[in-house]
Amino acid sequence: MRWCFVVALERGVSGYGRISGAADHPAHGLTYTQAELRAHPRQPLPRTSPQSWINSEDYPQAALLNDMEGVLRFRVGVDAYGEVVECTITLSSGVAAFDSRACATVMTRARFYPALDKDQRPVSGQYNSTVRWVMED
Repeated sequence: MRWCFVVALERGVSGYGRISGAADHPAHGLTYTQAELRAHPRQPLPRTSPQSWINSEDYPQAALLNDMEGVLRFRVGVDAYGEVVECTITLSSGVAAFDSRACATVMTRARFYPALDKDQRPVSGQYNSTVRWVMED
């Protein structure tokens, strides 16, 4: 059995993608223009590709064995240095293992360009996204 997951992004940020299995896990990079990085005020922008935040080894073993799938939404708090300082599930998948695994991996792997205030100073902000855990045959 093969599984895959999709990290779907909200807010129109580039980088939406699908990853199927560990062998298909290329290093996806994000690029922004200097104008996009200097735009202000703005919320945090991913410095690392959202596809790299969760990989094939992150699918919870119990969910994998029980053919479980789920979709969740989360919000991360990002400090003025671009570090993730909190993760909140805003819409549960209904599977605790999916919810906790998504936040745990995002907390350790996600990096951001910090939000900017109206004076172009780095400030804390929030970033919202969706993770869809999907099994495929």
